[in-house]
Amino acid sequence: MLGLGDYGMTGDESIGETNLNIKDSIMLFVKEGAIPDNKIWVAFSKPNEPECCVGYALISMSIVTSDEAELHPVGEAQNEPNVNPVLVKPTEGRAYSE
Repeated sequence: MLGLGDYGMTGDESIGETNLNIKDSIMLFVKEGAIPDNKIWVAFSKPNEPECCVGYALISMSIVTSDEAELHPVGEAQNEPNVNPVLVKPTEGRAYSE
């Protein structure tokens, strides 16, 4: 499951979620040794109202072997090593003003 959240001044609020079935992608990886580098638009709905779409997100996914993951580590969130993909710290929209 993927979730969207509003992490603002008033607290953390879940504003959307979606479920992804990645079984076909994993089976393709096992068979072919790779998956296409495709990006897809995923719809998100309200947590308790699956019929109510709250927005979309463009996502991509990489599946690698454990050996490849050990050879090319990536950081969690924006921690080092910040690669694949590089996550840039936002410079706008993070301050509270009246």
